[in-house]
Amino acid sequence: MSIAEVMQVLVEHGHSIDNIKNGYTIAQVYLFFEKIRKRELDDYRMNAMVLTNCLIYSNPTSEQGTARKKAQMFQQFMDSLNWGRLTKKDKERKEPKTAETVIKSLFGGAGLIPMRKGEKKRVS
Repeated sequence: MSIAEVMQVLVEHGHSIDNIKNGYTIAQVYLFFEKIRKRELDDYRMNAMVLTNCLIYSNPTSEQGTARKKAQMFQQFMDSLNWGRLTKKDKERKEPKTAETVIKSLFGGAGLIPMRKGEKKRVS
């Protein structure tokens, strides 16, 4: 990627061209660029998780209990994206969940994370 493309990304995200040219070192320019790209990738990852969950929980099912459970699981997922609910739950919880634990529980419940040897498969 050329320096011009890096500068364009920084300007798109609020950095002034004068600061980029005269105020930042080249290391700072690339550091800011890296942080912006990491944030964008996190956004893409979150969008993929939301889309995956929408597809999983919106699949038609003939059993009423399964449909109710899918609706409840989807609501829990959507609640996990609500900052107010997250901070409220963190205050109530003695030990806050890590991002890894949350992701494993979301995707594990949908059967998307491979099970370890010795664990029983979940049947949905």
